[in-house]
Amino acid sequence: LRSKDRSKSVSVARHVAMYLIKKYTKNSLREISELFDRKDHTTVTHGIDRVQKLIQNNDQFAATIKNIKNELGSS
Repeated sequence: LRSKDRSKSVSVARHVAMYLIKKYTKNSLREISELFDRKDHTTVTHGIDRVQKLIQNNDQFAATIKNIKNELGSS
């Protein structure tokens, strides 16, 4: 997830990880960007926004995220 790989499967997984880290931790956007070796927080903002849009527009994706949240012990 920390690689520079821009393939769709890796980037979506990276964005989901950023989304979940922001949701379940007190880490700032800057701190999350550093975890993923990114230049700045705007990359994290983009990733979180992308996940939120996918959740709204794709029922299967939303169900997957809900399952992940349930596995983490929260909804």
